[in-house]
Amino acid sequence: AANCDIPVEEAILDNNNADISIDDDSTQLLIDGMTCASCVSKVQKALQSVSGVENARVNLAERSALVTGHVNHDDLINAVEKAGYGAEIIQDDVKRRERQQEVAVANMKRFRWQAALALVVGIPVMVWGMIGDN
Repeated sequence: AANCDIPVEEAILDNNNADISIDDDSTQLLIDGMTCASCVSKVQKALQSVSGVENARVNLAERSALVTGHVNHDDLINAVEKAGYGAEIIQDDVKRRERQQEVAVANMKRFRWQAALALVVGIPVMVWGMIGDN
């Protein structure tokens, strides 16, 4: 690799901007009930319709949304609920992960219950169908 002989000058940072973080204008939400890309689109449009929202990014895999702008948290939750989904504000990243885990476990339990119910109803219907053919 070639060496560059041009000296690098140190950048002077303004102390007011040195501590800027993503949390200054952003709100993290945990979204409940999203199952597909259409759900993501509905939630994103609902969030972007709230006054003061600059940008809204919805993540289906994490069931979360990141909203930037100066907005009222209750307005965000109401917009998501009007769209037909659940929402809660998450201030702490650790709490967000815990809630996501809780929601994932609850969904898994619900899916197991639905699968068991489908088997209980489906197997007798299949047997009845096979007996009816004979």
